[in-house]
Amino acid sequence: MQVSDEMVEAAAQTLSHLDESFAAIAKTRQLELMRQALTAAIAAQAGMATHRHKKRGSDYVLMGVGKIQTETWLEPSGDRTEAPAVGASVDMRDVALYRSVDDGALWVRPIEEFNDGRFIELGVKPQSSV
Repeated sequence: MQVSDEMVEAAAQTLSHLDESFAAIAKTRQLELMRQALTAAIAAQAGMATHRHKKRGSDYVLMGVGKIQTETWLEPSGDRTEAPAVGASVDMRDVALYRSVDDGALWVRPIEEFNDGRFIELGVKPQSSV
């Protein structure tokens, strides 16, 4: 089968549209991370909770979104007597850093878990400085 100029042009246009779609997704992700960081900064200064854990009912302040850096990640096996097994790589994965309002303990979890419905966003709004 010979590839015609028309086929090459059609493929190039398709790739161009995919690039635009991926750029839009990346921009949306960046804006969401920026919104979370700004909300966290406002709440941290005001000492206000930004999220509530659904199951526990505990309040937390989202301090920010960062990256985890690790060469290996150890996942415990089902039997606690066995040695941990090496799991999937999580190097450079986005993580949420959040602080308990109750005791000030700091927690870290993958951002996907933080945003998957386990936490309810409390809708912290900047206060007027009037």
